Amino acid sequence: MRGLFDAVAAGAGTVSAAETMRGLQRVRGLSALPLIREAEDRVLAFDADGDGRLTFEEFRRAAGRFLRARREAEEECYREQQTITLIRKTWAAKLDELASERIRRLDEA
Repeated sequence: MRGLFDAVAAGAGTVSAAETMRGLQRVRGLSALPLIREAEDRVLAFDADGDGRLTFEEFRRAAGRFLRARREAEEECYREQQTITLIRKTWAAKLDELASERIRRLDEA
């Protein structure tokens, strides 16, 4: 986390909310974050002295919370994707069963 902070801060010792979000986008490989203004506002909630800049400790807490929330969201999406895949497989099996039944009926007619 310190390396990311130092890269984002570029020697300044503190970072802005926008710089924090750009750094997090870079480390997570994100091209854009939805609701970036809202995300920046959340980052600023960690700004203890209200100067609009985060120290390393403030950055560490904000980035940790963001990355944890992002990881949890990714895990939830993965679980939902697994559920959708199972539903699709079940649906496809049912469709095959119904199609086979209709073919049998046509053959009997």
